[in-house]
Amino acid sequence: FVTASVSFPHELPVRIGVVMTCFGLVLGTLATAPALIAAVAADEVLPFLSFLRPRYEGDKTRALWFTSAIIGLATLPGSLDHISPFVTIFYLLMYSGVNAATCISGYVKPPGFRPTFRYFHWSVSFVGFVWCMGLAFL
Repeated sequence: FVTASVSFPHELPVRIGVVMTCFGLVLGTLATAPALIAAVAADEVLPFLSFLRPRYEGDKTRALWFTSAIIGLATLPGSLDHISPFVTIFYLLMYSGVNAATCISGYVKPPGFRPTFRYFHWSVSFVGFVWCMGLAFL
């Protein structure tokens, strides 16, 4: 790590911080991805995910096993270097979609859209959308 090599007085806290951050991100993704897939399946947004529909309220077991299988198949070759560009592009496109939706809602001002941030302006979301799309296609 470049930051660890220039840290003062020792590089160990930076290395520990990076490892702990990675663990936190993995645990957060492991907790939210099955819930998101289960919600998409329950709302029938994507019909081909209907087999992941929860059997009862709060059931996410099928989505958890499906997410685990996708992760297992992706990491089976033993190197994350093949999958990391796709994950990066996915996140950039996801955030560009969120920014686009916020930009359009902020510009059109529908009655159901009430942002609570005091200094919200639709142009900031537009800049975020353009920034994410630019990074995704560079």
